[in-house]
Amino acid sequence: MQSSPWSSLLFALVFAGTWLCIGGLLAWAAGWPALAARFRRTGPVEGERFGAVSGSMIAAGSLPVGYRGTLWLVLGPGGFGLSVSFPFRFMSPPLFIPWAAVESVSRRRRSFVDTAEVRLRDLPNRINISGKAGQRLLAAYLGGTRAAQ
Repeated sequence: MQSSPWSSLLFALVFAGTWLCIGGLLAWAAGWPALAARFRRTGPVEGERFGAVSGSMIAAGSLPVGYRGTLWLVLGPGGFGLSVSFPFRFMSPPLFIPWAAVESVSRRRRSFVDTAEVRLRDLPNRINISGKAGQRLLAAYLGGTRAAQ
């Protein structure tokens, strides 16, 4: 049985639509659009860069949404930038969160992994960053980078 070009096009459209719907639902569940309304990044961020970072985001009343190796983190003197890799970015624009908006960064152990948990002022959202990037985020908050404010 031979498939028609229309069935291939239909498959591609259904796949793309499903991908965008799932990506949008996950972004919404993570609270990314609410963060973007307040912290949307408008330009480049200079600082220490980390790629393929794992972490999670938790919005009020929601389960955590995991980002395994799809986050990009930049630690700068004024705050930190956070973005999602291209194919997973739908409804998740790049963020820049100034240190002044951070209520606390603390070390947490989740599922046998050390993470840095970021709590923001006046927002119920929590951001967890794992691995070396999380360790550097915690160190930047507690010392070096944050002290430059």
